[in-house]
Amino acid sequence: MSSMFSKYAFYRGDVLLGDISPTHSDFPWHYGDFEPTDDFQAVAMLFVKELVLLESSKGSKDWDTAYNTISNPGLRLEPYGPGKSINNPLIHIQGGKAWWR
Repeated sequence: MSSMFSKYAFYRGDVLLGDISPTHSDFPWHYGDFEPTDDFQAVAMLFVKELVLLESSKGSKDWDTAYNTISNPGLRLEPYGPGKSINNPLIHIQGGKAWWR
């Protein structure tokens, strides 16, 4: 997969939240190291809440609402090198780790 060779800029709307360096894949998920920008701090708790809801109530409307709050302005991964942009990935961030599909 091309994501294994590209570092990605992670955007929420037009705001750069950080960089993701892919580490490995386990279809359909891709995993990487996440380096947040200062702008990530403004939304960090949204990602924390989303993961808590994901773990505690799989498939619930509460999780859907939390994830929609994160993804509403649009999410995308833009490669720094060759590769395709990934629009609207399902992405989770916890500390310095990210995983998406």
